[in-house]
Amino acid sequence: MGWKSTARRIPAAHMRAKHKESAKSFFTENIVIRNGKPWVVKDHIMDFIGEDDDGNKYIEASTRFRRGEYIFPSAYLHTDKRFVGETKDVRLHQNGEWQILLDAVLRDSSGNPILVEGQEIDLSGWFAESSLQDAGLGKLPIRPGATNPTEREILQSREDRIRRKNAA
Repeated sequence: MGWKSTARRIPAAHMRAKHKESAKSFFTENIVIRNGKPWVVKDHIMDFIGEDDDGNKYIEASTRFRRGEYIFPSAYLHTDKRFVGETKDVRLHQNGEWQILLDAVLRDSSGNPILVEGQEIDLSGWFAESSLQDAGLGKLPIRPGATNPTEREILQSREDRIRRKNAA
C-alpha cells in the first residue's frame, strides 16, 4: 500500500490550535454590553428556576432570547409625570441616548385608570430613558424597531382605545 507512506500528516500542534479555536466559539458569552445595554449575541433559551417548600426545584418560566435583541425593563416609571408605562419599543437616538416607547394611561393611587367624561387619558409616546426609571416589574428582551409605529399609528391607536371605551 504505497498511498499510506505518501499521505499528508497533520502535526498534533496544528490540531490542538484548531481545537482551541472551536472551543472559543463554543463557549462565547450569550449576552454582552453594547450601547450601554445588555445585547443578545446568540439565540438561546433561559429557564427561571423556582423552589418549593420542600427544596424541590422546578422550571418556573422560560424565555427565548434571539440574536440582536436588547434587554430593557418591561415597565418604566416616569420621574416627572409619575406614571407607569409598559415598554413597547426602543430606539437609539442620534445623540446616543435610548428612547423608549411606553404604552400608558393615567391612573389613580389604587391603580385604576382615571376617566374624564368616560374616557381614559392616554400618555403613550416616546420618552428619553434619562427621564425614566425602572418600575421593577421584570426585564424584557426587545429588538429595536420591533414595532416602531409612526405618529399617525399612535394617534389611530388612541382613537381606537377611545372608541372601545365608549362602546363598553
